[in-house]
Amino acid sequence: GDAVGCDRLEELTLAAPLVLPDNGAVQVQLTVGGPDVSGRRPVAVYSRPEDAPEAAWTRHATGTLTDSRAGGGAEEAAVAAELGVWPPAGAEPVAVDGLYEDLAAIGLQYGAAFQGVRAAWRRGDEVFAEVALAEEQRAEAGRFGLHPALLDSALHAMASGPDDAERSEGERRAGLPFVWSGVSLFATGADALRVRLAPAGADAVSVFVADTTGAPVAAVTSLVTRAVAPGRLGDTARITDEALFRVVWREIALRTPASSPTTLVCADLEELRTAVAAGAETAPDVVLASFTTRTADTDADADGIATDAV
Repeated sequence: GDAVGCDRLEELTLAAPLVLPDNGAVQVQLTVGGPDVSGRRPVAVYSRPEDAPEAAWTRHATGTLTDSRAGGGAEEAAVAAELGVWPPAGAEPVAVDGLYEDLAAIGLQYGAAFQGVRAAWRRGDEVFAEVALAEEQRAEAGRFGLHPALLDSALHAMASGPDDAERSEGERRAGLPFVWSGVSLFATGADALRVRLAPAGADAVSVFVADTTGAPVAAVTSLVTRAVAPGRLGDTARITDEALFRVVWREIALRTPASSPTTLVCADLEELRTAVAAGAETAPDVVLASFTTRTADTDADADGIATDAV
């Protein structure tokens, strides 16, 4: 958004998860449209397999950017002040040792780089968490507004919330982000975060993250999640892998190469005329003649050289 003068993501609706294949790479395309009368710009995210340049682009998300200046409101300021004391007063610790095993059991498998939850606490309906990048990723934190692995880890704390804890293993579903609203970024380059998640309506939470000093980093007014049944997450990736396409090689006849032109070297045009008249050579298609050996001492000589050239 900063590249087009918009610092706030007003809304982003996810249409389909972008599932990386086991093999190969994925091309990602981000488009931003022109502003409307209020300054809002449409934004969309697409992808396609890198090894299929003729494949149609799959749309994963659409949304709207706004040009309102980022700044914490009264509620955000209050949350930031609270996160200055860690853990927050009245919050009870929650065990997170088996968090990623539980997520894997419902279809969300995360690699080591994305297993960033270090600790979690609850206070009523609120969830607080401490997340950090792995040592290998910390050096690249400055490349991003908010490192993707760090943002993703902040959302993993939702799995330790009271609603999820009360469900049996068979009732659990992978809750994926569906609609983001009111997303603002206040600071960049963080490699560790303090996270606060709070209810914001049906199947929605507000998200506030601060750095390890409590200074605001980012805020999401509302994040609506959608439950996905285990086993459905890989369907998108399998569409290409299991498609009934095959490569068919078709043999084609090679063209007979044209004969190479012959080269005839003559001292001058008169010698060429003589050779052609005698039948020794056919008239060539192209004649390259040099007139650099003759000099024009008079106007008549110049006229003669020009006539020979023509």
